[in-house]
Amino acid sequence: MLAEFGVPVEWDGHEVKGIRDEVDVELLSGEGASFAGHQTSVLVKTGALPNIAAPTTILVESRLYRVARVEQVDDGALTRLMCAAE
Repeated sequence: MLAEFGVPVEWDGHEVKGIRDEVDVELLSGEGASFAGHQTSVLVKTGALPNIAAPTTILVESRLYRVARVEQVDDGALTRLMCAAE
């Protein structure tokens, strides 16, 4: 999946393939009001970027992103990097 659909992701001398996802999400909601925002995540194979942790900066398709959170997905085979554009 990553080899076929992935885009170049670089960090600390490692270059891997990842899937970048950008969505609009509701970040906060209250009585009669809500706040929407843009959320970017990058999905990589767990271990492909050894010891990556927030906060750090990655390069995805020649664009810098700040990693805000690192989380394993489902069974841990994949890792999702929650990012913000630099």
